[in-house]
Amino acid sequence: PPVFSDPLLYVNRTGAEWGNATREETPIDMEFLLYNPQTTPFTITELGYEITMNGVRVGEGATDDVAAIPPGATETVRTEARILNPNLDDWWVTHLQNDQVTDLRIEFYAKVSVDGLSRDVRVPLDELTYEKTIETDIFGNKNASADEAPSGTPTPTDGGPAPSPTPTDVLDEPEPDPDPTPTDDDLLE
Repeated sequence: PPVFSDPLLYVNRTGAEWGNATREETPIDMEFLLYNPQTTPFTITELGYEITMNGVRVGEGATDDVAAIPPGATETVRTEARILNPNLDDWWVTHLQNDQVTDLRIEFYAKVSVDGLSRDVRVPLDELTYEKTIETDIFGNKNASADEAPSGTPTPTDGGPAPSPTPTDVLDEPEPDPDPTPTDDDLLE
């Protein structure tokens, strides 16, 4: 069997951009520039991924595109990762429970076909793992200080502030304006 030096492949460049979202899915179009430092050609038979948000799997899949990488050469491999929008309901609960913070993680693997091996080899692509923390402040309360006391007087029913009592003014009936304002559009008569 062939012996390979480590690393098996180099990832020289990565790129990603949002695709056109639909009601069912949110695609992420990705590409990877791979370099083969070996003396044997490689064929990438599958590039797979798993997307998790706060540990909730929101997408997984693999590309069927095949890329052959000759020895000492580079090749661009493209894939489209898809977030399955119906899975976002389960994630959203964790986002709110986690103080509106999400840990997004996309893990990749490749199945590689090598001359001299009887089957494809699954290779984890740890260097491609993408991690990002996403934080929101939808309710506008994240920057509020814990020392700030609510204004008003709490009520025994809900513990929330009650409006402070204010004197009530009795308003006089409005008096008609003796000089009406002219209009240019003749809509008011």
